[in-house]
Amino acid sequence: MLNLSTEQVDALSDKLGVDLSPHAHMAIAEAIKSINPNFNADKFLARCMQSWEDNHLAPLNDEIPY
Repeated sequence: MLNLSTEQVDALSDKLGVDLSPHAHMAIAEAIKSINPNFNADKFLARCMQSWEDNHLAPLNDEIPY
């Protein structure tokens, strides 16, 4: 069984979130969940996606100049 502390999972999701695509996040979450049924995949994915968005999405400028 894969035993990772909460801090380790958080650090892993923050690091992988920046470097990997969202599709890879889901594949990793599924793989870890298959090894450890107690793994909180939703929390992992949320952290990965937030990290990815913070580093890859430009801020939305929806201001309309008149």
